Amino acid sequence: MTSDITLTKGSTVVTLFTISVDETFTKTLITISPPQSRQGWTNGPKDSKIVDLLRIAHRFEIDGFIAATEGTYGQSDTSSTVAGKRTNLISIFNGGGTLTMAYSGTNYTVNIEKLSVKETAEDSSTVTKLDLKMSIIVGVDI
Repeated sequence: MTSDITLTKGSTVVTLFTISVDETFTKTLITISPPQSRQGWTNGPKDSKIVDLLRIAHRFEIDGFIAATEGTYGQSDTSSTVAGKRTNLISIFNGGGTLTMAYSGTNYTVNIEKLSVKETAEDSSTVTKLDLKMSIIVGVDI
């Protein structure tokens, strides 16, 4: 079971109920393959040299949903309706800049790279949840 995620920007708070969270770390490496003299050809290829720039991209790929507030879930959200939470989430995305993401007991300073909101057909006229896919990068504004 994954932990829920709370996004906070200013006074706006939205809780995401997670289905899956994929946390990845990517290093920036430079590979250098120096030329070899003709005499060294008989010895076979030489290993490449690797330069680690000590820069790591920390990213979260999130599949989840937003739902109307039920009990204690999403109780701190700015809005208790699905439509209100959708509006708040899109305004956080459109506002740009960093925000705070609380996940598994840790607060991260993040920026939302990609947001997809999907409404699926339901029997009732009131939408009770919206599916989400998000790509979030940990980091600060410069």
